[in-house]
Amino acid sequence: MYRVELSRSALKDLPRIPLPWRERVVDSIEALQWSPFLGKRLKGRFAGQRSMKVWPYRVRYIADEDKKLITILRARHRRDSYK
Repeated sequence: MYRVELSRSALKDLPRIPLPWRERVVDSIEALQWSPFLGKRLKGRFAGQRSMKVWPYRVRYIADEDKKLITILRARHRRDSYK
């Protein structure tokens, strides 16, 4: 099982998500503890990160296998998540 931490940015993002979707996003983040590689690998300037779809939101994170740690970077609407 992996430990999940939220970055400052992610902590700011979560309250901005409307409640019905926020619950789905939080459930998906919790699921990462058991399956940290659910999201797809990102390329380009986001190389080394992963992205998980929770329509219409995206959760960007880093999974560190050595430390058994997942760091949630952002949880934003898909139109803003890669800006």
